[in-house]
Formats: sequence, structure tokens, C-alpha cells
Amino acid sequence: FTNCDQSDGLEIKEFNYSAALKRKNGELYFGGKGGIVKFFPSQIKRITIKPNIFFTDFKISNKSVLFNSPKSPLNKHINDTKEIELEYSQNSFSLHLVGINYTNSSKNSYTWKLEGFENEWQPASQIANISYTNIPHGTYTFKIKASNIENEWNSEIRTLKIIVRPPFWQTNLAYLIYFLIITGIIYWIFQFSKIKLQDKHSTEKIQFFTNIAHDLKTPLTLIKSPLMSLDSKDYINNLDKKLIQIALNNVDKLSNHFSQLLDFQKGELKKLQLQIDKHDIMQHLKKTVSYFEPLIEKKKLKIEIISEEPEIVIWYDRNKFDKVFYNLLSNAIKYSKENGKIEIQVRKKKNDLQIDFTDDGIGIPEKQQKDIFKRYYRASNAINSSETGSGVGLLLVKQNIDLHKGKVSFTSKENEGTCFSLKLLLGNKHFEASEIVQSPYIESKTSEKVFQQKVIVPYEETESQQFENEELPTMLIVDDSEEILLFLTNEFRNDFNILQASNGKIALEIVQEKEPDIIISDVMMPEMDGTTLCATLKENVETSHIPIILLTALASSETKISSYDLGADSYIEKPFDLRILRSKVFNLIKSRKILKDKFNKPDEKEPVVSYKNKLDNDFIQKAYAIVNKHMDNSEFSVEVLCHELFMSRPVVYRKLKALTNNSPQDFIKIIRLKKAAEFIKEERFSITDVAYNTGFSDPKYFSTSFKNFFGVSPSKYLKKDNTD
Repeated sequence: FTNCDQSDGLEIKEFNYSAALKRKNGELYFGGKGGIVKFFPSQIKRITIKPNIFFTDFKISNKSVLFNSPKSPLNKHINDTKEIELEYSQNSFSLHLVGINYTNSSKNSYTWKLEGFENEWQPASQIANISYTNIPHGTYTFKIKASNIENEWNSEIRTLKIIVRPPFWQTNLAYLIYFLIITGIIYWIFQFSKIKLQDKHSTEKIQFFTNIAHDLKTPLTLIKSPLMSLDSKDYINNLDKKLIQIALNNVDKLSNHFSQLLDFQKGELKKLQLQIDKHDIMQHLKKTVSYFEPLIEKKKLKIEIISEEPEIVIWYDRNKFDKVFYNLLSNAIKYSKENGKIEIQVRKKKNDLQIDFTDDGIGIPEKQQKDIFKRYYRASNAINSSETGSGVGLLLVKQNIDLHKGKVSFTSKENEGTCFSLKLLLGNKHFEASEIVQSPYIESKTSEKVFQQKVIVPYEETESQQFENEELPTMLIVDDSEEILLFLTNEFRNDFNILQASNGKIALEIVQEKEPDIIISDVMMPEMDGTTLCATLKENVETSHIPIILLTALASSETKISSYDLGADSYIEKPFDLRILRSKVFNLIKSRKILKDKFNKPDEKEPVVSYKNKLDNDFIQKAYAIVNKHMDNSEFSVEVLCHELFMSRPVVYRKLKALTNNSPQDFIKIIRLKKAAEFIKEERFSITDVAYNTGFSDPKYFSTSFKNFFGVSPSKYLKKDNTD
């Protein structure tokens, strides 16, 4: 059956119950509110027209979209559109439609689906507004069909292609960026791991080279020092002295070669560091030339340094330029003919300095000049000459000049000579702030960092460790080379009571038992090395006053500065000049004696002396402050001083004895007597009051003590001061 309502032309909404009549002719009557309806069922025609679908509106986020409006996805009416592209932010939309059949379109039914988002058709409905929200990005096909009141479906399906673009983070460009970022991270991790591995290998290589250098430099020390000792003896004739000098020169040359090889290796591994300071480069050149005087005289060479200015002070690393000048001069001298000429010309310009090293030697073949700065490379005519070489000197020159942001170049003609030119920038702005230093030490001839590896030598107390003369100071020698211990003991036994240790651990035990006046220590030793020993002693207030000299094959500025930072009082490179070592030892002993005497001088107004070590300085200042605080307290004692210093009496005794050569009792007395002298000069108190104000309970004992220290009685001291 078919339902009919007002939309079908029915005038009455409600009918009365049982108010119906069927006539014989088939006409039907229905009565209700408002009248009667009659009709012949045979005269009602079926609707056979199937509705066509027409899109009337398209909304995004419940707002109608007009075509050709700004940012509109439509460029024509929605009904004429076959495809829509939406941004990801437009993924909530609705379609409004109508089914047209010109009879009763309100009775049309619809079914639809968004293919790609929905798998099934939606149940038939007369709803003509279809909405979707938060549709994922992708390509979809909206399909819809309609039926008339007779439920007859139109076989033609209306379609609309809808494309929702992905958000930026899901676009191909974003994926490319992600890929590049991930690839970059992987590459960075790979490079970081590679650099770490290279650093590890670099460290291992440097360690290997430095171990070799140390193993050779320690024997060189034992060769050089005895030879120098022999050279200083009066009974050695001139011929033997010349032979000894030849041996010494070759020891120096061999030691220099070791340093250059280490410099070259560090340069290859980018480990060279600058220590920039102001230096007179003219004086530096002259000094370097002086090293070669014997060789210059032997080959009868004429060498000349030309400059318009006698003194040119610039910023550079002196240690690095030792090697630059040494290599360039060495090559010029080696490959010059007898009676040849070498010219060093220095020209200072507005922004840079140029130094030319010109010789008239064998020159460099033209075809081989491009390879001259390659490692281990030597020109064919140099190889065929009688002169030896390693082929790393010029590369080391280039590495060091590059570090200084300078340039090195050369011109050469075979059999006519060579000119090497160095160009250096003036000033220090082209250097890093961390590279500019003020060196607290005398710069050495060579510089390179060397770590040592030694063999353990068991420690045994020798006869030299028995204190033969209590008047002599005590020296502790720490080295794992038995020969070095024997040699240094022999050299210093007439001036010191000698203690020996084969490593830092044993040395610490000896220091705790028998406090030495000075320590000479090697750097690299088993169990505990010299730098650790130095740091341990200098960081302990009980031992911080002991002077320490470090002996090592390490020669770089960085290593020296590190040692001084740890508190070392001096630093000597192996192989060392015994005369320099002896000079440093006695100067350190002398400087300690001067500090002690300064405290004990009767005419010294200020009893507080400044010490190099911060712990020593803090200790003495604190001790002085405590005594000064209790100046008028006659009950103040050594026990109170120790209590307020938080140190035991034996430790305070040893510390004050080492720094001032006084016992704690005498230390207190001297400070009080010097304060008493100040009071007497001020003439504010009587002699008796001065005694009481400075902690002396007995004025007579005060006068006796004052006279013993100042040489005159308190009253005569006042008259003397008035006379002065």
C-alpha cells in the first residue's frame, strides 16, 4: 500500500474512527475533521519518475563556501564541480542536496558513502544534509543515489572526488626533511665516533712516540751529564775537551731530532697548541744563528742578518719558532757549498712581517718543488748529498707557520740556491684568547709534550740515606732509573744528606717520616708519577713548603705550565745540563733561607712574609693573626695557637721551623717583640706597660728578651729611635 499525506494533495490531516464508506462503483469516502475525502483508487497513478540529485551547497566548518572567494577550494558552483581539494584544516565539511523529480521531491530517499572512509552505504534516509568531521588526509570519492516515493532507485550514482591534503608534517617535503635530519644525525654520530676513534688512535700514537723518546732521552741524560762533568774538570786537556764537545753537540742534535719528530707527529694529529707571547724576533734569530757557529766556521760560510730595525717585537710562540728557524737555518747551512753565503732579511711592513732565508746552495729541482712540503719527502739532490735528513723538517715549518695564521713560500733554482719566505701578521688579534699567555718561566730550546714509561726499580735504603751531617740540608731524589739515582746522588752528596725513592708512592712515605728540604723528581714513574706526587705534596699544608724540581723528557709549553700550576718550583728537560740543575737547586735553597732571615730580622717591621705557595701564605698569615689577637694575653701558649690552627703541635712545629726557622714559642715571641718595638716608637706607653700589652707578665724577662733580639734594651731602643 501507499501512504499519502498533505504533500500528496490530501486536504484533511485527521480522520474519524470508522468514518469510511465504499460504494458499489468502487469510490471510497473518508470522513474527518474538516470534511470528507472521496476518490477512486483506480484513478491514482503511480509515480515512475526517478529523482536526479542536485548539490545545492558546500560548507566547511558549518560555513557556506562560495566559489572564487579567497582561499575557497571551489572555482565553480558545487553542482558543477567534479573534484575538490581541501587543506588539512578544512577536513570537516558538509554537502547539501536535493533530488529533483517534479512530483513530490520531499518524499525522496537517499543513501551514500564516502569511499575510502566508509565501506558500507548508509541506510536510506530523507536527510538531504550530509556532514563529515575530522577526515584524515587522503583521496576519497563521495557517492550518493536517490529513490522516489515508490522506493524506486535511480541507477545513476552521483559522485564527487574529495582530496584532503596532508598536514605539513606528513608531506613529502616534511619526510625529506626528516630523512635529511635522521641522515644528518646518523652522519654526525658516525663522524663523532670516527673522531673519537681517531683521537684514541692519536693519543696512542703520541704515547708510542713519547715512550720511545723517553726511553732514549733518559740514556742521553746519563751520557750528557757525565760528559759535562768531565768537560768542567781542569785536568782534561784541550784535545779531549774538543772530543767531549763533539759528543755533547751530537747529544743535543739527537735530542732536538726527537723533539722534532714528536712535533711532527702532533702536527699531523692536529694536537699542536700555541703559547703566544711578545718576543724580539731579531734577538731570537741571532741566538739561533749562534747555535750553528761551529758548523758555519767549518764550512767557511758567510751569514748575514739584514734589517732596518735592530729590534722587532711581535707576537708569536717562541718554542714553535725555535723549530722553524732551526730547520730553515739547518737546511741552508747543510746544503750550502763551502765559502757560500746565507742571508736572512727581515722586513717589517704595515700589517705583516716578512723573513727571507736565502742561500746559494744546491737548490731544489723544479719538478720536485711541488712535493717539498710533503712528509718524509726529500729532493733527489738532497738524498744524493752527504747530508742526512728525515724529510719532516719543512713540513713541521709549514705546520707551525699555519698555526700562526702565516704563510710560507719558496723560490729555488737547482745549483743556484733557495729562498724560503715567511709572512707573519702583526699584532695578536688573529690568535685565540686562550692561545695568548704570559710565560712564568724561561723558555727552552725545544718544546714538545712527552709522556714517559719506565721500569720499576725497587727502593732500598742506601748508605747515602744515613744522615752523615745534620748541618746539611736534606734532598730527596725520586726516579725509577737506578742510574739516574746513582748519578744525582754522587753529584749532590757533598752538599746534602740524600734520600732516594724509585716512585712517588715510596717518596710520600719518606716525606712523612723524614721531611726533606728539597725534592728532585722524575715525572713519569710506576705506581705514582711525579706530577701526582707534586700535587699531593703541594695540596697538603704539612708539606706544601717543600721545593720540588721536576725532571722529564717533556718539553712543551703546555706541560710546563701544567706543572707550574700544580705547584712545581722548577722544571728541567732531559737531557739536562747539570750546571743548570745545581744552580736551580741552590737558588731554591737560598730563596727559602732569605725568607726565613727576613722574618727574623730585628729591623723588619712587618713579620708576615709572602710565600709562593697559597697554603704556606695562608698558614703564616693565620698564625700571625692568632698571635696578634692574643697579643696582651700572657696566658696565650703554643697549645692555644695549635688549637686555633686546628693542627697538632708536631705539625705546627715542623711547619714554622720550615718557613721561619723558629719553634712555635720563638715565633710567638718574635711577633710580640716586634709589636713591642712599634709601641716603644709610638711613646704612648711606659716600658712596663709595653711589656704587659705584648703578653709579657714579667717586665724584667721582657727587657732581657728584647735586648737579645734587638741588641739593645727597650729604653736604649727608644733613645736610638729618637736620635735617628
